[in-house]
Amino acid sequence: PDRILAVRNYALDTAFRVGVDYRVEGRRIVRLPGSRMRFRADTSFDKRDLAWYNLQSQWVVVSYTHHDRWRGPVPVYSGARLPRVMERLRRGSGGRVGGDVTGKPFRIVAYGMSITRGMDVSGYDGVAPYMPTYLSLFGKAVQARYPRAAVELYNAGLPGSTVSWGAQYAESYVVPLQPDLVLLDFGMNDFWRMRPGEFGDSVREMIRKIRAGDPKAEFILLSNMRFDPAYV
Repeated sequence: PDRILAVRNYALDTAFRVGVDYRVEGRRIVRLPGSRMRFRADTSFDKRDLAWYNLQSQWVVVSYTHHDRWRGPVPVYSGARLPRVMERLRRGSGGRVGGDVTGKPFRIVAYGMSITRGMDVSGYDGVAPYMPTYLSLFGKAVQARYPRAAVELYNAGLPGSTVSWGAQYAESYVVPLQPDLVLLDFGMNDFWRMRPGEFGDSVREMIRKIRAGDPKAEFILLSNMRFDPAYV
């Protein structure tokens, strides 16, 4: 960080004061005695009872400037790999009658785990600052870009689910919705117990089952973040 602009609570409605609530030591922000900032001791993170689940609303949010630039992978347009999806979005849902979009809606189904469901997202948990889930943000962005498409979202995320569970229940949970686009989001509950080849087999099985019930469905596969090495 070059310069700290603000240090706030999770709800973003309380600004902490330098010299009163914290001080800056190089790359570290140090909480001062008597500070209004909430905190947890290392002993709070007992792996046996998963106490790290209970951190909602206790994060400290830091806004800062920096001079370095991201030099990793950058997403590029990949619409050509989703030809049916792009055609449906551009064509819309059959025009408008009396201001309402008519015809078949554009259906997005997200099939995955707790991240897909929205766990620990402030809007899903009903606490400030009420951030929507990534699926809601994605759906709103698609709708704004293609206003004639009548986007419908279905969240089929199950907290704790594994990729093998996804393969087992794809026919029951996804196929009846007849989606145009399916987001597959598995892996965070699998990486410590399964080899990549096995994981890929389950993903392919999901795609096979969904396509058998709806050959026009197209897919986006989401890559998961790496788990905290201090925890594993």
